[in-house]
Amino acid sequence: MNPSLQGYHLIANGAGVTCRPGDIARFLLRARLLTGLHKIAPPCISETQGFVLIAESHISISIHGERAWADIFSCRAFRTRAAVAALQDIFGGTWRSGYFRRSADRPGSAPAAGQGHGPEPCTPRTLPPASASRGRG
Repeated sequence: MNPSLQGYHLIANGAGVTCRPGDIARFLLRARLLTGLHKIAPPCISETQGFVLIAESHISISIHGERAWADIFSCRAFRTRAAVAALQDIFGGTWRSGYFRRSADRPGSAPAAGQGHGPEPCTPRTLPPASASRGRG
């Protein structure tokens, strides 16, 4: 038995995006269907943010003017390119993304020999520095 919990995390930052009414709900549905993840609660959606709880973890998006941040976290691997393509298709703009495999020890267990902790990049793509990716106010 593997004492570590694993998760897969897609983080995407968008610039020059446009958010029309219904776009956030469209993205949450499309991302869930394209990645094969399973909704366990109705999505929570406002004018600028959306979140859906999935059996595997969560999908979220936040839009602020022409900037956007999306994040999908799952305990199993999923189709990241399809999710980023959905962001591009629905919101337009330019998207940068990073995909990470994260692991953590289960409470009360020791890590297996040679097993890492924290984020491990799954692809060579990296995100821009935090100072360059933050919108104003």
